[in-house]
This record gives sequence, structure tokens and C-alpha cells, in this order.
Amino acid sequence: MQYIDPAELAAFRQWRNDEENLWRMHDQVICSLDSVKPIEGRRGWSLEQLNNYNRERFEDLISASWDLVIIDESHRMGGSTDQVARYKLGAALSEAAPYLLLLSATPHQGKTDQFLRLMQLIDRESFPDESSVSRDRVQPFVIRTEKRGSIDAEGQPLFKPRLTRLHAVAWQARHDAQQRLYEAVTDYARHGYNQALAAKQRHIGFLMILMQRLVTSSTAAIRTTLEKRQVLLDAPQPQVSLFEATDMDEWADLDGQTQVDHVAVQSSGWAQKSEVDMLLELARATEGQGTDAKAEALLELIYKLQQEESNPELKVLIFTEFVPTQAMLANFLESRGFSVALLNGSMDLDTRAKAQQTFSRDVRVLISTDAGGEGLNLQFCHVIVNFDMPWNPMRLEQRIGRVDRIGQKHVVRAINFVLEDTVEHRVRQVLEEKLEVIAQEFGVDKASDVMDSVESEPLFDELFVHGLQNPDSIEQECDAVISQVRDKVADSRKNSDLLSGAHALMPKMPVNGAITRRSSGSNEPSPWACHLAAAVPPRRVRHGA
Repeated sequence: MQYIDPAELAAFRQWRNDEENLWRMHDQVICSLDSVKPIEGRRGWSLEQLNNYNRERFEDLISASWDLVIIDESHRMGGSTDQVARYKLGAALSEAAPYLLLLSATPHQGKTDQFLRLMQLIDRESFPDESSVSRDRVQPFVIRTEKRGSIDAEGQPLFKPRLTRLHAVAWQARHDAQQRLYEAVTDYARHGYNQALAAKQRHIGFLMILMQRLVTSSTAAIRTTLEKRQVLLDAPQPQVSLFEATDMDEWADLDGQTQVDHVAVQSSGWAQKSEVDMLLELARATEGQGTDAKAEALLELIYKLQQEESNPELKVLIFTEFVPTQAMLANFLESRGFSVALLNGSMDLDTRAKAQQTFSRDVRVLISTDAGGEGLNLQFCHVIVNFDMPWNPMRLEQRIGRVDRIGQKHVVRAINFVLEDTVEHRVRQVLEEKLEVIAQEFGVDKASDVMDSVESEPLFDELFVHGLQNPDSIEQECDAVISQVRDKVADSRKNSDLLSGAHALMPKMPVNGAITRRSSGSNEPSPWACHLAAAVPPRRVRHGA
């Protein structure tokens, strides 16, 4: 199985002949959907450059004669219209192979038009319009399984239980400088966001949100970004669009570090130099006065967990949004005798694989960013610490999913850090209590499952921003968001009836949770739905991760 990343595609372009097709050089390939979707334009590119880009990444892929195409997270292919690049990619792939397997935990997200487009990828004749989307028509194409209900060939659960808790880190007297920095950045972000709102400059609002997330991650994270801002303010650059390299709709899909990397090259119009200078001076002074409050709490927690589990070699997976926080934690733990491995989005596939192997064999602590941890199976570790917390609860779920996997032998322990007496602490505390109520109301396994079929990123961004603007209204704001979430979950449950009930699982019964494509000319669902592992052809298989 060959993984092809965008860097490899770019390198291949330098020495390819016009007749060569990278995709034909491998029988089995994994690649990112967004690395091969077609583009219609890019700043500074000529028509010839665009055509070359699309030929190498999209047209060559489509023409490579695949036997089977598998698309993970396939609900993202539905798009807002049939003109969205991801949908165009899905439509082309569905025509390029005799068999199509779509994998998704949330195929219907409350938007019938998107679900229709997804079903049309499978069989356009069976789903000509929205009126054709009915339970009876959809049922032959769908196999549903619940993760927590999955069993192995002996009938034993495939997934271990999970324990998740919020760990509030108290400010001590020695952390006075860090607390002042937090308050100063919070004031700056609040003021800047309100200004952006008044001026209808949405991109500046996004930047202020990032500043707030950086300061709650670590002093190192906010200091590093402030230093980059200072350099740009000292040598102003021409005005550049914040979303030059990405669509507005895709901004929320980027991990925190990638968002910061976009921000770092933006023009200086959104910040006053005096404010940045003041905050940077405070951040540097804070780093010089002592250890990060959460880093100290992390060290204490690791020692405590080692005692509780009677395992001095206990492995711990730590997640952070930002690379400077990752580097700070690595230095902090290594200076105290811990062996540490790192994973982040700047590493190539081989480097990530080596880090994973090192963690499995020799290293006690792995520190990863969100992008670095994508696609990893770390089930040999059962303790995960979210050193900083993304505002959307589902991003936490994705992190915990690195260890909460098939093959995990222990109860998974997830500990979520948050600074006490902060807006983030109060919002998170109230939010988790109310999400748990919804989880019980709908009878799901855990609070994060509430979000499985809810497009929730904008809701939580707004919730935290409103909490920053008016801390006294947090309870009221949480109630408003929870009301929307409850309605969305109820609608989602109603829509999920389209997908029929979950299949009853029995030992030795091969089942895959998937939407499957019928073979051409057949009136019956493809048998590949239940027998994929045995039926994969030997010639070419392409997986879309």
C-alpha cells in the first residue's frame, strides 16, 4: 500500500514525461481527498499552471483504471452544491471505477440535498431527485453498525470503556505573571473582536479568536506568534487576503497550527504595533519567571497515574494545537528524565511512522499536534492528555480516537486540561454538564456522540466568543447553544431513520459500516458491502483517506 502526499506529487512533476502517470505506478494507493480535488483558480497562477495542476492531481488519478475506490469521511463529498470541488472529485471517482465504497458515521447531516448528492455518487438512476430519498430506496445501499456495539469473531466487544474528565489547573502565586498575560491577551482579543465586528471584518475576528486559543495553550505559543507579528509590523507587507490559500468554508477544517501559519504571513492592518510590543514584552517576562502552570500540573498528573496503575513505564499521549507548545513540553519533560517523541503536520509520512514506532517500543511520552496525529493507531497507549482543548468537542473526540480503537486492551483514560478561573473553564464546565444531559436524553454512549451528526463548529466558536465578550452571560449562552444542538440532534435522529436500523451483529459475521455501490447493471446491492475483505480485487485498489 503506497501513501502519496502532495509533496510527492510536486516532486514527480519536476521530472515526469507527459505520458507518465504517477497513479499507475502503484497497485494500491492512499491519498488525501483535498490533495487531489480539482481547483478553478489560484492567486498568481496562469491557466497553464492550473491545467497542469489539475491534470497531475485529478485527471491522472481519474484515468488510472481503479477496480475499487474507497472514500473515508464520505459525507464531506456532498458539498453545498454540485459545483464544490470535493463533490466534483467524488462524481469523477464514482464513474472511474466499477465499485465504490463510501464510509461515514454521519452520512445524513440534516441536509437532504447533500445526502441526495451522496446517494447519487452510488446510483444516480435510483436517486434522480430529493423525492426519491426514502427509507425503502436507501435501505439496500446501506449497512449501519454502532461503534460500541461492534464485536469480534468470538462475540466480545471490540472497544473498551472510556473515562473522560475535565482537569482544572489552579493558578498559584508563582503563576501571577502568566495569569496577567492571559488577562491582557483576553482583553486584547475581546477589544479586537468587537472592533472587527463593528467594521464587518470577519477575518480579523478569526485572528482574535486564534490569539485567545494561543494564550490558553501556553506562553510559548502566544510569544512565538507575537514575535512573528512584530516582525511584520516592523516591515509592513502589501495587503494580502487571509484566505488566499483556502476557502472560507474550509477555514474551520484547518488545525490550529495551520491557521496560525496562515495568520503569520498576513498584512499588518489588524494590529497596533504598541499593543503587540506590550504583549510580547509581557510574554517574554512570563517565560523568564517560571514554569507554565499547566506543564507543572501535567508532570504531577503523570506521576499520579504511574502510581495508580503501578506502572512506572506508563505511556502517555499528549495533544496540543500548536507546535511551540509541543516544543516547550518536550523540553520540560525531557529535562525531568522522560523520553519524548514528537509528531506534527510538518513531518513527512516516514518520519511520523518512525515516531509512532519509537513510542510503541522505547519512548514513554508522545506529544502530537492535531495534524500530526491524523490517521494514527496508538492503541498500545491508553492514557491521553489534551493539554489544550479545541473549542469544538468533536475535535477532542478525534484526538481520543487515536487510542480508543480496535485492539485497545485497557480502559481509555482521557484527561482534558483547562486553566481555572478563565472564560474557557467556565464555558467548558457548563457545556459538558449540559451535553451529558442530552447524551442521557437520547440514550447515547457518551456526550461526544451527541455531536456525531451535528455541524457544530460555528456554534462553539460563537459560544466561546460570546463568553469572552460577556462572561456573566455564559450560562445563558450555553443554554442557547444547547437548545440548538438538541434540535439538530433530534432532526438528525429523525433523518437517520432513512438509513434503517443498525444490523444485529453475530460472531463470525463480516460487517462494514458503509454505503456501497451496486455493480453496473445489477438490481441487487453489491455483495461487497458484507464481504469487502474477501472480495478486494488483486489489481488496483485506491483508498481516499
